[in-house]
Amino acid sequence: MRPLSLARDLLAAFVAVLAIAAGLAPAANAEPSTPEGSIGIRLLDVPAKAKDDPRAKLYIVDNVKPGATITRRVQVTNNTGAKAIVRMYAGPAQIVGNTFVPDEPGATNALTSWIKVDQPSVTLDNGETAKVAVTIKVPADAPEMEQYGVVWASLTTPGKDGGIGAESRVGVRVYLSVGAGNGPPSDFSIDSVTGSRGDDNGATVIAKVTNTGGRAVDVSGTLKLTKGPGDLSAGTVGSTGVTIPPGASSDVVFTVPNSASLPDGPWKASVALQSGVHKHTSDQTVTFTAAADSGPASRSIALPLTVTILVVLAAAALGYFLYRRRRAATATGEDESA
Repeated sequence: MRPLSLARDLLAAFVAVLAIAAGLAPAANAEPSTPEGSIGIRLLDVPAKAKDDPRAKLYIVDNVKPGATITRRVQVTNNTGAKAIVRMYAGPAQIVGNTFVPDEPGATNALTSWIKVDQPSVTLDNGETAKVAVTIKVPADAPEMEQYGVVWASLTTPGKDGGIGAESRVGVRVYLSVGAGNGPPSDFSIDSVTGSRGDDNGATVIAKVTNTGGRAVDVSGTLKLTKGPGDLSAGTVGSTGVTIPPGASSDVVFTVPNSASLPDGPWKASVALQSGVHKHTSDQTVTFTAAADSGPASRSIALPLTVTILVVLAAAALGYFLYRRRRAATATGEDESA
C-alpha cells in the first residue's frame, strides 16, 4: 500500500472512530399515525357493597359465587366525527410483569365464555351514546379463583383503496373472583423506600410493594420530599400504576422532575399508595446515590485510544515524508543512507 493511501485510510478510520464515540445513529422512525376521532367506554353501575372502592367505579370488580349471575352496564360514546358501527365483545387478559395486559383480538378463555353483551354492535351518530348491558353468568362448577378480562368497544376503519383496515378499541377491565362469601381479602404492604439516580443524574424514588392478599391490586400513589438539605422541599410527585397479582411484588417508581441538580440528601420521603379501599403510607429517609461519574472512566479509555491513533497517523506521515525524501535523493543522486 502506498503511504499516501495508508494515510488517507487511517484518516478515514479516525473519522469513523470519532463518529462511533459520539454515538451517532440513524434517526428513529416516526410513530405510526392514528385514525382521526375516537370512541369511548365507561362503566355505569357500581354495586352498593363497593361504593367506596375507587376501582369499582372504573372496572367490573366483584366476587361471585359459583352458579351466580351479575349484570353491569357500560356506556359507549362515538366521537369520531361520523356515523360509526361499534362492535361489543369480551376478551381475556392477564397480568404480565406487573402490568394488566389484554390478549390479542379473537382470543378467548373461560371468563369470556361466561360474559354476554345484550348488543353485539351499536350504530351511533357522531356524539351519540348507547348503554350496553354486560351479563356474567358463572357456572356452578367454576373454579374458585380470580380471572381477568376486558369488555371491549371496537371500531374497524376500512383501509384505503381496498387495503387492510385498522381496529381501534377501548375497554373496561374485569377482575372477577369466584368463591363463597366476599371472596379472598385484598391488601398490600410497602416493604421499602429507596432513592437512586439514573444515567442522566435524575432522582428516582422506588417503593417496593408486595400483594399480601388473595386478589390482584392496582397500586399507585404520591411521593412528598421534605426536610432536605437546608430544609428544602421538592413538592409532590405522582407514580404510574402497577398491577400486582397475589403473592407477587413490584416496584412503584416515582421520577422526580428536573432533579439533576437536586441535592443528594438526606430527604424525608413520604409515600402514600392506594389500591381500591386499601391505603398505606411509609415515611423513610432516602439519599439519592450519585450516578457513577462516567467522565474520568470515559477519558481513561478515550485518551489511550486518541494517543494510539495519533501515533499511527504520525508514523504514516513520517513514512510518507521518508518516501518522498528517498525519491528526491534518487532523482538528484544523493546518498540515501544520509
